[in-house]
Amino acid sequence: MLLERDNEQASLDHLLADSASGKGRVAVVTGAKGGGKTALLYSFAERAAETGVLWLSAIGSRAERDLPLGVVSQLFLNASIPAERAVLATQLLDSADVPDADWYDTPPGAVERLRITQGLCNAVVNLSKTQPVLVTIDDVHYADKASLWQLQFLIRRLTTARILLVLTQADPAITIDPALGLDLLHHPRCLQIEVPPLSAAGVTDLLRRKLDVPDVEGLGAWYHQVSGGNPLLVNALLDDHRGLLRGGEEPQRPDAPGAIAGPRLTRSVLALLELSAPKAREVARGLAVLGDGFAHRLFDLLDMDRGTIGEALDYLAAVGLLSAERFRHPIVRSAVLSGMAAEHRMELNHRAARLLHTEGAAPIAVARYLISARPPRDPWVLPVLREAAEQALLNDDAELAVRCLKVAAAICADEPQRAQITAMLARAEWRINPALAERHIPELTEAALAGSLRHSETHDLIRSMLWHGWLDPARKLLETCAAQAGGTDAETAAQLSIVRHWAGSSYPALPNAGELEPSAADGKAPITTTTNLRLHAARLLTGVLRDEPGNVSTKMVERVLQSVTLNDDAEAVQSALYALIYSDRIDRAAHWSELRHQEALERDLPTWRAMIDSIRAEVALRQGELVAAEQHARAALDVLRPRSWGVAAGLPLATLLHATTEMGKYDEAAGLLRQPVPDAMLETRFGLHYLYARGHYRLALNQVQAALGDFLNCGDLMRKWGVDVPALVSWRTGAAAAYLRLSDQERARKLMEEQRTLPGARTPRTRGISLRLFAATVELRQRPALLREAVDLLQSAGDGLQRAYALAALSGSLQALGEMGKSRMIGNVAHSIATACHAEPLSRTLLSSGAGEEAGAVGGITDSDESLNVLSEAEQRVASLAALGYSNREIARKIHITTSTVEQHLTRAYRKLKVNGRRDLPTRMSPEMSTSPA
Repeated sequence: MLLERDNEQASLDHLLADSASGKGRVAVVTGAKGGGKTALLYSFAERAAETGVLWLSAIGSRAERDLPLGVVSQLFLNASIPAERAVLATQLLDSADVPDADWYDTPPGAVERLRITQGLCNAVVNLSKTQPVLVTIDDVHYADKASLWQLQFLIRRLTTARILLVLTQADPAITIDPALGLDLLHHPRCLQIEVPPLSAAGVTDLLRRKLDVPDVEGLGAWYHQVSGGNPLLVNALLDDHRGLLRGGEEPQRPDAPGAIAGPRLTRSVLALLELSAPKAREVARGLAVLGDGFAHRLFDLLDMDRGTIGEALDYLAAVGLLSAERFRHPIVRSAVLSGMAAEHRMELNHRAARLLHTEGAAPIAVARYLISARPPRDPWVLPVLREAAEQALLNDDAELAVRCLKVAAAICADEPQRAQITAMLARAEWRINPALAERHIPELTEAALAGSLRHSETHDLIRSMLWHGWLDPARKLLETCAAQAGGTDAETAAQLSIVRHWAGSSYPALPNAGELEPSAADGKAPITTTTNLRLHAARLLTGVLRDEPGNVSTKMVERVLQSVTLNDDAEAVQSALYALIYSDRIDRAAHWSELRHQEALERDLPTWRAMIDSIRAEVALRQGELVAAEQHARAALDVLRPRSWGVAAGLPLATLLHATTEMGKYDEAAGLLRQPVPDAMLETRFGLHYLYARGHYRLALNQVQAALGDFLNCGDLMRKWGVDVPALVSWRTGAAAAYLRLSDQERARKLMEEQRTLPGARTPRTRGISLRLFAATVELRQRPALLREAVDLLQSAGDGLQRAYALAALSGSLQALGEMGKSRMIGNVAHSIATACHAEPLSRTLLSSGAGEEAGAVGGITDSDESLNVLSEAEQRVASLAALGYSNREIARKIHITTSTVEQHLTRAYRKLKVNGRRDLPTRMSPEMSTSPA
């Protein structure tokens, strides 16, 4: 028994004691369906029987309520009844030949009816003369009329009998027979016992005794919220929980997003409805269809009077399904819906849609019912669905938009209008998964060529074609749009120009797509502010790739990113972010990509989130943060599988391939190369990234000729397309590295000299990488100065990995020149940075050359060391540069102080660090100090 039933149990015990002393008593136990009345009754009766009480039991049944004496006959089935009395009762029952409906009338056989009634009553009373008798009738409201007549007769004769009669009755939707109810009301020894629902504490106590879970209070509170304390529903939730545990699955919490009703809970909810009055069942279904907050519309939806609806709502609340005319939890509503026949559910949704439309409700509210119904072909339906889809997209509910548009397309008989609906459907599906939208391309292409699509829809179609690698059809459609642009307004012409710029920068293999002559929009008004910003974004990326990246205004790029949302144009956001990346403004690209990623997360935009994750991965790679690059690239490929990426898969795959290669995860990198990619990818900007990353992988595996082929292929394509910008893909540095492996310094030097003259080659990161490779082609004594400059440039660029490569090269040069102390110190710095970047192959190479050993054996001075704390910031800065091998004069020029001041700082640093001079700094300076900004 549940602890919270102790009071009710005590009341029954008291009544039993009274009746055993010759004071017959009656108890009527009331409570909601599933509320624990039967459990209380049987627990009490079983304990009473163990004390010597004769227990006569019966159960009322809806199916047997027309069977005369069906309930009373059950009382005499107890094997403990003496045989002669059982036989007598059986004879009386067999002799009863009165229809059930006539027991409360006065038929011709009234005398015979009274004889039978008195005989049965006496049989029970006589049993109490030898031992106390407990008579229990569960669900008495289902008893047949003949049995109710017998009960009335017995109740009036309990005054001195040792009999306790306990009846259970559902409350409030189904009431006991009026005649019997009147007798009970006036009986002096009748006690009403109400069984209330379990409290939250009671539910928690039940869970604590049946489940071993850490947060039992939290789970108990949620179970109480779902069930309202109805023990039937609580136990159903428990059974579903334990069933999942037995199946090895993690049980869901009712508060989990998207939680659904388990099988036992569903059966229990439907059982409560099945046992209710038909009107209550229909009200529950109507409310489930309407949803929370619409109970006031049940009157119109179900065509019932308000009194009946009120009674039904009260019943549903009493059994734990509703609270304040709302379902206590969405999983309860889902259980009710699951029990409805499909036709009935669609009919109610149809009625609800028509009702809300008549009331002037918002289209999105009406559409929620239309998509779950068999929508009528009334003139108002199609506009409502289309407007609802537009609103859903603005609300970032692409799934609702897709459902609305699928229904709209199914009922639309007008071909041009259906084409526009399909175009909108493709746009909505693209937000969820671009692969879903690809199937519409043939139909929409035909509609576009027939003139059935609007300009914006045709432009979206071109984007979809290009994304999925339909390059030739996209080119033809783009040419058609360009040919028709002369007679269009400035806004349309501007939108076409955006598409042409975007196609030219991302798909430069398209003939004429890169020839971005001024469109009809240039210099004409009016065009919207958003379109103008989108046009600027497209031009910015074009400017970076085809002109001088240094001329691109960071302020203008950031203005676009501040003003254009993902909803306005995801391509504009991408274009602006890549404009920052390809102009080596990596720190700003990192800042804005994080902001846009947060926006995509908050708005639950899968496709856009994947696109931004891919950009974040590229940014992290160019900062030398290999773990972050790997994580972001994998996230991008998890949100959208490679097929959904289309030709753009080259971006996240390339970044992931490059990152895993640098981390030494060659098996994983090889697996990435085995993934199929579209052939058309190699005709896009994304393919350049892929070829470059593959070249690095092959070079890492010493497949030098194959790597060189990839790098040179990149170069051929970039020159052919007119996008030969080092910050896009630095193919010359890759090819130079390959030539150096082949001991061909001359070709490597020519490539680096050539790269120094290209647009964008003067940015710190690109120039730093170029200097590192160039240094390997000059005389040994010239290398340290070039490499120190490369280190400084890469440090200012914020690329830790490339700085580690430059430091490693500097360490090697100094070692070759015999400056072993400086070489070891700089090698230690390089090793430390490479380790922090998780560049395992570089770390191992440095370790094998002796780098890292001294730092590991002696230990460097860290920020927590007392000796470091005694240095001022200026002293730390000067000592670090001295440790890196800079002369006093070079240090003075670098940090804009006099040579004398440098000497003074060094003298104080030697004294405080207790070293003899500059030669001792390599063994004492930490990597952090030696690489601090000068």
